[in-house]
Amino acid sequence: MVVSLFAIFLMAAMQKTFVTYLRGQTRRQRTVEGTIASLAKNRRRFSAYLPGAEEELAREGATACSALPAVGGEEAADAARHLWTAFAADVLAASRHPDDPSYSHMIWTRKMLVELSPSAMAGSIRSRPPPAALARVLRTVQKRLTHPEANPPLRVAVVGGSMAEGRGCDLASVEVPEGSTMANPIYCAWPYRFEQLMNSMLGGKKVVEVTNLAEDGTDTAFMTPLLKSWIYPPSLLPQGPDVVVNAYTSKDFRGYGAASLLGTMRDEMAAFFEAVESSSPCGEPPLIVRLDDTGDDAMASIESGRALLVQYGDPIAKVISADEATKEVPVDIDFGMAGHLALSWVLSFALADVTIRHCASSVLEDLQTPDLPPTECQDPSEGGQPCVFAWFAGPMGTVSRPSQIQQYLLPHVFQNTGWQPSTDMSTGFSRKSGLVAIEPGASITFRFPSIQREVRHLNLMTLKSNGDAWVGGKARFALLVKENKVGTGTEEVDGSNSQWQETSFTIDGSHESPTHITYHFGVDLEDNRAKAGSDVELKVELVEGFSFKILGMMLCS
Repeated sequence: MVVSLFAIFLMAAMQKTFVTYLRGQTRRQRTVEGTIASLAKNRRRFSAYLPGAEEELAREGATACSALPAVGGEEAADAARHLWTAFAADVLAASRHPDDPSYSHMIWTRKMLVELSPSAMAGSIRSRPPPAALARVLRTVQKRLTHPEANPPLRVAVVGGSMAEGRGCDLASVEVPEGSTMANPIYCAWPYRFEQLMNSMLGGKKVVEVTNLAEDGTDTAFMTPLLKSWIYPPSLLPQGPDVVVNAYTSKDFRGYGAASLLGTMRDEMAAFFEAVESSSPCGEPPLIVRLDDTGDDAMASIESGRALLVQYGDPIAKVISADEATKEVPVDIDFGMAGHLALSWVLSFALADVTIRHCASSVLEDLQTPDLPPTECQDPSEGGQPCVFAWFAGPMGTVSRPSQIQQYLLPHVFQNTGWQPSTDMSTGFSRKSGLVAIEPGASITFRFPSIQREVRHLNLMTLKSNGDAWVGGKARFALLVKENKVGTGTEEVDGSNSQWQETSFTIDGSHESPTHITYHFGVDLEDNRAKAGSDVELKVELVEGFSFKILGMMLCS
């Protein structure tokens, strides 16, 4: 990203208006082949500047901003818009899908790009991230560019619901060849297109790596405890992500029947920020990006200075309406391939804009390596895992197959009658695997003797569905804690006769909504917390109905 911005600055003399340039391509090159050849020529000119920028970044004492000429004031405010205009052809070339080698979508992509003006994208940026978090991102990019063999790419984790997962992304007026990965939500959705765009602009190097954790039927409250407790897929461990993008939409919250939609979203985002900001206690937290479709002014005040907030509703709506396949589709439904492609542009522009402004205003110290954390700090990336028991089933969970669930649970199972890991597709791909009650009255007990760390929070992820198999299902959960020993100085008192302290509740496994959702239920144990050294048991019993599915369980500090 930094190198591409540097090259863009050097080429700023190519000041042509955005719309005039792109539409002019149609007049000058009437064939797809001619336009591709022209784009390739521009790319060669663009790429010619990359080695010089890399050399500057590798210079001793250089920071990520060293590759950018100094700008300030109005120059910094307008720089991203001017540069996007100057390099519209490069953006168009870099937007080619890897499974479209002849760029058959080029004319359609250009049409979408015309509708997305730099001014509209600049106006969508409502809050800028904290300098320390952005500085960490720039250091990571710099290290990857200068010494790729010794440094990982910039790790970006995307959380969201059906939109970010790619639901309906194949909806477009352009032909998608049968069997093409462009029709696959994973490779059609904006997180993949964003990764490809950024890496293409950086000369084809893998500088950015995006992990899409989005899951249909979830909301921010579902992801918050997972991120807080460092529950990531293996691809993001042990270091965790450098950037976390929250892309939940208002549609995802409507599926939960929120009484106050905006109020619920604000409350959940506040908890999300707190969780992510505290998830890496020994170092800098990830840079947080919030992609918001509501345009809620109150959201901007909540996120001011804490995250990069992009309210993309208006600019994306214009692109969606330009495609015949989605022109009549409301923004909060499925906005199709055009919307996904446009969102990758909007996010790329926003990151370029905040980088330029950061480098224009930061002092050198902002980009230096931070001091080492105190030795007593327990960071999850260094083995300081905050949970004594944690699993989550899903394509991007800690386990994805019944055999993996069984392998993780078995050492902790004390008693089991009628529960087993299983998989089915009736409630969607993301909820296909879980721990399922297969008979009335099914019960299972997990035992954790002499736990090594305190347990204060119990978080559960369960299925809610109106499917026949799940109607009427209700499970009772009981967490029992017995304090074994209490020490004061050298004196130790035997607590073997301590009484079990119980916290219990029930969860319904069905609802009237036609949407299958992953339901999150969290309990702060407060005075009933389990201190280190205590015995803990978690009992689950199917008290009503014939079946119930658990998708995740966490006992954490």
